[in-house]
Amino acid sequence: MTEKELRAQTACFLGEKQILHKEIEAKLNNIIENLIAEKGFTRFVCDDTRGFADMAAGVVLSLKKKYPEIQLIYILPETPPGPNCPDMGASAFERYAARASNVIFSKNQFVHMLALSSFCVTYVRGDSKLYALVKTALWRGITAINILEY
Repeated sequence: MTEKELRAQTACFLGEKQILHKEIEAKLNNIIENLIAEKGFTRFVCDDTRGFADMAAGVVLSLKKKYPEIQLIYILPETPPGPNCPDMGASAFERYAARASNVIFSKNQFVHMLALSSFCVTYVRGDSKLYALVKTALWRGITAINILEY
């Protein structure tokens, strides 16, 4: 399979660390299942941030029971977090990464995620710093859906 064909089957997740809406997980499940069943997506890319990324990874892994062909790929920083990084204990990330199909280390996680993807599911408020990344994704021709508008 060519890189272009793989990209066409890959979606990434960009979102806030703090989830403010209770109905997000059900919406996320519906979006991801639609990407798999209706659009043929098989690869899903997350970074190591908590919140939305944890939730997305959990949904992908739960859907893997129904769709065994799907893959969860983690993009992690090349440099490990410093001693000032809080809460690096047994996180959801560590549980999911153990079950991920692949883990990639990158100097720039977000650029790498966008380079691999043709679709981006976001949980981003308009005043968020992540909003600029979503605009970059759109500029690159990546289709994006903000779950808050779904």
